[in-house]
Amino acid sequence: MWELARYLGIATRPIEKMMLLGARANASGKPAEEVRRLSGLFQGHTLYHFQVSPYAWIVRRTLVKWGIPIPMRDILEDPAAWKELVTQGGKDQVPCLKIETPGAQTRWMYESRDIIAYLKQKSKQG
Repeated sequence: MWELARYLGIATRPIEKMMLLGARANASGKPAEEVRRLSGLFQGHTLYHFQVSPYAWIVRRTLVKWGIPIPMRDILEDPAAWKELVTQGGKDQVPCLKIETPGAQTRWMYESRDIIAYLKQKSKQG
């Protein structure tokens, strides 16, 4: 299964990148101050995903649409990311949002709906 997912991810990546680049160019239209504010709010957040996961696609698309800058780690291309997801997060499931907050325990959020609700709530702060 992982081999097929990896193959499909590699095969569809150029199409997805074109779609994401097009969306980044005009979807959010946020001013520079807002982008800086969001960068600060979401510092310490990382999205674990792989390209052909439909649930990860929904979260990635939301990030682009709302202009939220979060680093992403593809667990099929980066074995260290997969190992970290499983050993520290406890599940082999994507999408997963890793939330590192200074002075607090690291949270691992797995469900796409929960992740999107969290992103919406968090982006309204500050």
